[in-house]
Amino acid sequence: MNVRRRPLPAGLFLLFTFAAVGCQQGGSSDIGPRLAPLPSTSSRAVVLDTAGRGVVGARVDVVGTSMRLLTGRNGRGDFLAAPAGRLRFRVDGSDGAAVAGDRLASYVVAQTLVGVDLPSVLHVPDLPDSASATVVVGNQPGATTI
Repeated sequence: MNVRRRPLPAGLFLLFTFAAVGCQQGGSSDIGPRLAPLPSTSSRAVVLDTAGRGVVGARVDVVGTSMRLLTGRNGRGDFLAAPAGRLRFRVDGSDGAAVAGDRLASYVVAQTLVGVDLPSVLHVPDLPDSASATVVVGNQPGATTI
């Protein structure tokens, strides 16, 4: 079966050409809320359990501000803001998990942000049934009980 194609009429071709040229490139929609643009710089954090697995669903808050992140796959999260200086971070693993059945701890830690990312990985211990654990934090010579 042989099908012949007819050429597109010149008027229809011009109509499509002018319609494409007349469209605004990159314009926004009037539907939905107007969102603020994302910041040009943003700080990131990594939350791992004591076995080094990424914690999904952990929350990290900058104490005293509205800045927070929620970790995704591999335990990584983004503040969508750029905090700087000596800050306290509340790490909450109670709603997160690295593996099924995790009961992860929450704690507050102070760190100094000089660059974009937190200077160290945040480790969240898996709590035993006694609901407390001894965890080595930072460069301290001893352990801290939380």
